[in-house]
Amino acid sequence: MPYYGQAEGVTVTTLDDGTFLVHPATQEIYFLDALAAGVWSALAEPSDETELAELLCEAFPETDAATIRADLARLLADLLARELAVVA
Repeated sequence: MPYYGQAEGVTVTTLDDGTFLVHPATQEIYFLDALAAGVWSALAEPSDETELAELLCEAFPETDAATIRADLARLLADLLARELAVVA
């Protein structure tokens, strides 16, 4: 299973209403809600999808694990497509 990490050079700004990532080359801004911001923080150290899902399941025990895994897969795919995350 691949490990994921933060792409180099991404600027992070956290405000009261969320976290924003800025792509270093395109200056595109990407909004992260609280859950996605938690995943982003976890990606400071390369992590695989299973590790990230376990972390989220512990943080959100009231949420179905299958829902968490599906949401996580979509988030990782989106971060990779926008070149904000990399396969480490």
